[in-house]
Amino acid sequence: MLIYPSRIDTDQTLLLDQELPSSILKLDEPLARQHGPVKVNLTVTRDGETLLVTGQVGTLLHLRCGRCAEWIDWPVSVPNFILLIEPPFPDIIDLTPYIREDILLDLPVVASCRLDSSGCCPLTGKIYLPAGEPPPITGQDAWKELDKLKDRTKE
Repeated sequence: MLIYPSRIDTDQTLLLDQELPSSILKLDEPLARQHGPVKVNLTVTRDGETLLVTGQVGTLLHLRCGRCAEWIDWPVSVPNFILLIEPPFPDIIDLTPYIREDILLDLPVVASCRLDSSGCCPLTGKIYLPAGEPPPITGQDAWKELDKLKDRTKE
């Protein structure tokens, strides 16, 4: 997505509302794949000597679930895209790397599908019970276990 700073006058607004191909994400990883187009709705304003780009970007990705290992649809939305560009301006500014970066930064470390109220995976039907609470360790029990260790300083 290219903009030409020389064509934007002071206090002028440029509206960018378009879809970019998902290939701009360059995302073909074992746990993540691009899927839908990247929807871009941006406003570019020239405020004195700087360019301010604001708006929202979003897309739909396929991510591997960290629980069941199936592919799940994962919508990504960056509602507050902001980019400040200061002079000197090149003849052409490509916004694509900034859009890509904000989308990738919005990805979870580990994606997981939503279980229903009974803990059932919507993709595999497997039931995942919630992790139980670990047994409490009282102060005396912890010290008993430590007392069992051999004191090598006395040898």
